Amino acid sequence: MSDPILLTDEAMKRFIREGFVTVQSELPKSYHDAMYERLEPLEEDGLVGHNNLLPMVPELRELLDEPVVRGALQSILGPDYYLHFHRHDHVNHPEKVQPMTPWHLGDGRLHKDGERHAHYMVDGRRHHATRFVMLFYYPQDTTLEMGPTGIAPRSQYLLRRALNEDDRIPLPGDAGTVMIVHFDIAHGRYGANTTDVNRHMVKFLYTRNLDPARPSWSHESPDWADSGDPQEPIWQYMWNWHRGAAPSTALRSGEDTALVERLHGSNVAEAIGAAYTLGNLGLVEPLLDALTSSDADLRCIAGYGFPPLGAGAVAPLLDLLDGADPDLCVQVADILGDIGPRAADALPVLIQLCCHDDPRVRHYAIESVGIVGQLEWAAPVELVDAIRDPDAIVRHHAALSAARFGPKAAALPGIVDALRDNLYHDHHHVRGWSIEALQRLGTPDGFDAALKYLMATRWDHSHTSGEPWHYDLRR
Repeated sequence: MSDPILLTDEAMKRFIREGFVTVQSELPKSYHDAMYERLEPLEEDGLVGHNNLLPMVPELRELLDEPVVRGALQSILGPDYYLHFHRHDHVNHPEKVQPMTPWHLGDGRLHKDGERHAHYMVDGRRHHATRFVMLFYYPQDTTLEMGPTGIAPRSQYLLRRALNEDDRIPLPGDAGTVMIVHFDIAHGRYGANTTDVNRHMVKFLYTRNLDPARPSWSHESPDWADSGDPQEPIWQYMWNWHRGAAPSTALRSGEDTALVERLHGSNVAEAIGAAYTLGNLGLVEPLLDALTSSDADLRCIAGYGFPPLGAGAVAPLLDLLDGADPDLCVQVADILGDIGPRAADALPVLIQLCCHDDPRVRHYAIESVGIVGQLEWAAPVELVDAIRDPDAIVRHHAALSAARFGPKAAALPGIVDALRDNLYHDHHHVRGWSIEALQRLGTPDGFDAALKYLMATRWDHSHTSGEPWHYDLRR
């Protein structure tokens, strides 16, 4: 394939601030017309469509493999990103067929995508680090009259209560428009389709494998211009995080009264910015006090101050675990995962939490193990037990962590057997991540187990041998 066309510094900065970037497919109009025709008879939420979109319309892979699309994805997620197994063709039917009603959020309400596809939020807390994104694709010219997708720029960093429908903007575009958006951004159908044709918007999910060690876009300058916006500390941190230059701040005693007041204030953007600034200054005591508050929103906001502390946050957070209840254990494990490999000193404790009686604690702990431990020489042996955990969500994130460890998990006794057994689990995400992990182990037996399962379960879009390509929509 041709080399990817990477984003510029300015495009990456816009993505970090606004939460989305738009690129234009270079495939001919005839390709997009064909994709529209192939999507038309499929079921938006049925077996012939939804997560089976690629088997039903495999030519969509041509779009996903385009240099401009791969370049945008690589710029944001790094070169080792992977295509998630969840995908969805959102259809906006003409208003006479599908009025603006609450069906599937069809009334256009702003919402965050289903967290079961990515990270489970603690107290409704968004995850700022870009480890998941969504790709939106229009196969037809999409005007305002067709009811395009709408998003609330910059909402990926805020709490749910800070969302305002008036902040939403439409994203119209020509056929072949591709938008990469932060997974946590608020979005929804912008309006009714007042035309006589269906509007399709195909959504794919993508996942980062490794936290950034260096810029993965066409990077020229590390400079970031301070605009004075309340969210500026968030953006500056995320810019450095994407550059692989997120700092670890030394702790210091003391308190900044003005910052603490903003942390506890009613303006969510200012409060989150204050949390980041407190972390940048090494002032951990106000963050710890807020993290143990009875106010769920304040706990969420305080949690954002710990990633800027980096390794300096580990000891104070681990101290909270002494006699902690499951809810606090979940918060600490989740925040340590947000910090990433700079929290490597917490890995032994996170591994211990993988044996906690509460499945929620095990879930967040094993997910964080896969992020925090990604620079370790080998995966922990406890990963195999987590892959066999009786709780499906724990298995889901254990398989995801195994995929992130990749070859570093290959030598664990029993890991191929554990992942192979998961291929027949009831939970879709347990199956999906187990297939990904088997391939990423890089071993012959792992590849063999994944390929045998995929060959047995592959979708055939033509029900009769020798028939030309067509869809069988019979029930």
